Amino acid sequence: MEVGVVIIYDKVVVGKRAKELCDRLQSRLGPEYELNLSVWNMARLQNPALARLAAEAATHVDLLVVAIDEEAAFFS
Repeated sequence: MEVGVVIIYDKVVVGKRAKELCDRLQSRLGPEYELNLSVWNMARLQNPALARLAAEAATHVDLLVVAIDEEAAFFS
């Protein structure tokens, strides 16, 4: 069974942690499940075309992971 996952991250180190989380999830689910990852960097989503693609991908997944560095001024 395929499990759709979108990861949106702000910094590479945080994105790597999100990927590690997905790797641990994959090992827990076992071989009968396959994670189908789509990974997006927030900085690249400033491009409207890429933002539309990411939004479209996020509407059809089983899991959406938003990985933001704790130092990020997300709501400023």
